[in-house]
Amino acid sequence: MKHTEAEILAKGKIVLKDIQGEYYNEKYIEGVRFDEETPVWIPERVVMPLWTVFVREPLFDSSVFLMISDDTAEPICIESKYSTVALTKNTEGVYCTKLPGGSK
Repeated sequence: MKHTEAEILAKGKIVLKDIQGEYYNEKYIEGVRFDEETPVWIPERVVMPLWTVFVREPLFDSSVFLMISDDTAEPICIESKYSTVALTKNTEGVYCTKLPGGSK
């Protein structure tokens, strides 16, 4: 484990605020967990040491999972029960979803 829970939680708040915008609310973060071997599909299946930030989405009565690399402390993707979306940082340094052919 290269990073602490506090470091990842701080990074998770920044990422979530960037991608959720005005809908971001810190009180919906339910916790953080580290797993040495987490499988993710980005776009193919890879297993890596990841942190998962658990976020409750009350509007849709579901949860999303922000996956952050333990190696780089950068976000990999965000998963919901419907999809997995890769994340990136734009030229202004703001985290955003990575869509085919470009960013959001």
